[in-house]
Amino acid sequence: MSGPSSANSQEPSPFEPPLPLLSCLSTAIQTSIQEYESAKSLAEKASALQKIQAASNKLSRTTTPVPMQLMLINFGPNLHVTIRIALEMGLFEALPQQGNITIQELASETNSDEEFLLRITRVFVAFDMLLSSESPNGQQTLSHTPFTRLLCMPAAKASTKHLFDNMLLAQTKSAGRYYQKHGFKSPDDSKDSPFSFSHGMEGMNIFDILETMPDRMALFNSAMMITATFGLDQVVSLYPFDELAPNSDGIALVDVGGGKGHIINEISKRYPDMKGKIVLEDMKVVLDGGTVVSKEVVLQNYDFFKEEQPIKGTL
Repeated sequence: MSGPSSANSQEPSPFEPPLPLLSCLSTAIQTSIQEYESAKSLAEKASALQKIQAASNKLSRTTTPVPMQLMLINFGPNLHVTIRIALEMGLFEALPQQGNITIQELASETNSDEEFLLRITRVFVAFDMLLSSESPNGQQTLSHTPFTRLLCMPAAKASTKHLFDNMLLAQTKSAGRYYQKHGFKSPDDSKDSPFSFSHGMEGMNIFDILETMPDRMALFNSAMMITATFGLDQVVSLYPFDELAPNSDGIALVDVGGGKGHIINEISKRYPDMKGKIVLEDMKVVLDGGTVVSKEVVLQNYDFFKEEQPIKGTL
């Protein structure tokens, strides 16, 4: 019997990222930090931060061994599961807004087993999502970070639950099997998609399916509020809405698929002297779930998957 080949018997090459690349990335980060420091507007600061983030991410990948990168990807879903469990426990709301809390106190607040809670919180500490410290009497204490404060917001919680319960579950159940059946190509039929396949409901699109599950549809509607929570000020500043001219029916603005109407609400506040009526369009099941708009806003049931736009000549 022949022995192992020399290629297989060789020791793996040591992991040594090239110094020129590390120096280049370090310089790029330092330069972008200086740009951030001297920025004269929010736009310039945002641009500098994007450069810092891009170079930092590349530096992190460059200095992380490839097997470790694979491990991080493979075990990444465990972090999502841990976040989903924590949301169900009410863990983040149980943390004090200021100061620390011990594991024992947090277990009592969340009605959970201390050992189980310790396993959950270790994950967040490892990913810098919770701050861990030690009290004077030697007990481990935990405190908020900006990320966990964000997850206390109803819209952020709903968005996370929706992506996990509705979307990720469907993706994992359909990955592989759906494409083995239909071929490895982008789906071209909303009623024969990975989502419908995973639920065993071919012939129905995502909204048809969610309508059969009121709790999931309510979660979807709440999750859509996330777009109205972040960057809303920038969105309504993109266009001079008060310069719109009404159409022949007196309608100046239509928000298609506008959900609960958070964007329209903000536009109305920013431009109180707008001429013409404002219409909020979305599916009946969405609008029936309640909106945040004033009574002056016209509500229009509209399914853009099945119907032609009923309002003409508006933005």
